[in-house]
Formats: sequence, structure tokens, C-alpha cells
Amino acid sequence: MLHGFDCWPVLQVALDHGYSQPALDMAKILRQEMEGLYYLVEAGTPTNMYAGIGNFIPALRKVVGKETQIVVDTKAMDVGKFVVDLVQETGADIVGIAGAAPTETVEAALDAAEKYCMAVEIDSISTLEMSNKDASGPINRFEWIVDRLVRYNKDGGNGILEFHIPIDRQKGKGGRDFSLVEKVYKSSGIPIAAAGGLNAETIPQVIGYGAKILVVGGAITRAPSPREAVREIRDIIYKEKTKMHFAIRNEEAVLDLSGK
Repeated sequence: MLHGFDCWPVLQVALDHGYSQPALDMAKILRQEMEGLYYLVEAGTPTNMYAGIGNFIPALRKVVGKETQIVVDTKAMDVGKFVVDLVQETGADIVGIAGAAPTETVEAALDAAEKYCMAVEIDSISTLEMSNKDASGPINRFEWIVDRLVRYNKDGGNGILEFHIPIDRQKGKGGRDFSLVEKVYKSSGIPIAAAGGLNAETIPQVIGYGAKILVVGGAITRAPSPREAVREIRDIIYKEKTKMHFAIRNEEAVLDLSGK
């Protein structure tokens, strides 16, 4: 389960180190620098592949403690229920699957996660270019995922869209354009995690688009001083969160004064 909207936007740090010890060392820094704050720690796909979630997630849990929620990014393309079952057994809280997976796989993962009261992050990689052959009419796969998450959350599920710009695409013409996040959030209201090259400069803009989760990897883990990078990004998010909450309180005060 995810915490309420009052905690958002929040930082999610992707531990994509591959080797487990550097990832655990980074997790220790996160626990020290984020003490008392709500954040998510992600067991990234490379680390899961090399270390294995059965070994790495319990070790990560010992480092970050019981209160910190762990995301396991599986990018699963098949056997959705089985993957969610395995992630749940590790004690993780949120499972990430590929939105480009077959519809049956996505549905199986959603059903299993709901049974365990786990949240699901559906990764958008490649879905903007895909058509959904299972739809009754022509529909983009990305649009299908958004619609499916709206219905899933309405029925009591905990679904998150991970709007993810992959590394190879960041290097191309598309760059790091997160403007679609604003359109999707305004039209659907679903929680959106923005991922793909986020850093101290781009985070305020992406929060302005409506992203609730800021997934940061290399800007922290490959920084000259990861500890300083955590502090900088932590403070930026807190500043933006404070501005948002202040604006909401002002709006509520105006409505109250007007008698509405």
C-alpha cells in the first residue's frame, strides 16, 4: 500500500548498481539522509538480475528498515502472477512490471498484487509506439494502460503509471520530454512516477507537470558525492512540496472566505 497524497511528491531512488554491495552502501546513505521522511527505494533491474531478489531484497530490508517501502523493478514480460508471488515473498511493497507485456500478463500481475495489497508500477517503455490488439477498437497501448489503471484504482487497487524515458532514447531526438505527464495526470488523476534522467534541474518542472513520484538513479548513484546529491534533491522536493501545500491551503482559505 502507498501512503496518502499528503506525502507526495516523493523521491524514489533506483539502485541500478548491478552488484549488491554498492547498492546496499547507497541504501545506508539514503536511510541516514532521509531519516524521518517518506521515500521509496527501488531494487533496480540490473541489481535484481545479478544479485537475485531472493537474496538482495531481504538484505536491503535490513538496511532501510521496516518503514521504508521497497520497489522491485522486474520489467516482467510474462508470468505476471508468478512474478508478483515471488516479489511478495521477499517482503517488498511495490512491484514494477512492463506495460509492453501481453495484456494477460498485465492483468495477472494486477490481480495478484491486489490480493496481496501491493502497489503496482506499470512501466511505459515502448508503449507509446504500440497498438493494443486486444482492444475492441484501435487504441494506443499507452492509452490502454492509463485507462486500465484508472479502472483498477477505482476498484480499490493501488496502480501507478511509471512514465519512463529509457536511457537510449534520452540520447536521441526525444531527449527527456516529460510534458505528456501533465496531460495524463490532468485527464486521469492516476499517480504517475516520472523516470529517466531526472536531476536537480528537471525535478521542479516534472513536479509541476503532476508527477507524484520522482525516480532518480544516476544523478544520485553516479554523482561524485552521492550523499550530497541526496541532500540536494531531497531539499528540492521538500521545497516544491511546501509550495504545493501552501498553494492548496491558500485556495481553501479563499473558498472559505467566499462562502463556497
